[in-house]
Amino acid sequence: MNHRNLQEEYSRLRAQLADAYNAPRWETGRIDRLADELAALERRLARQPPDTAWTDTALAPEPPRPSP
Repeated sequence: MNHRNLQEEYSRLRAQLADAYNAPRWETGRIDRLADELAALERRLARQPPDTAWTDTALAPEPPRPSP
């Protein structure tokens, strides 16, 4: 999978995970599966060369949110 495909997959998984968390009733199996897939994809993205830029700012990871 090329870098662009990895970014698209990352965006897709993030959106699916957000949807799963926003559902009225959590499907923990689905959430766990999505989190595992996202973690594996993040490891693949981390192995990209350091100068590899995100090609679309809409796909860039969100900055961490402060804890409540």
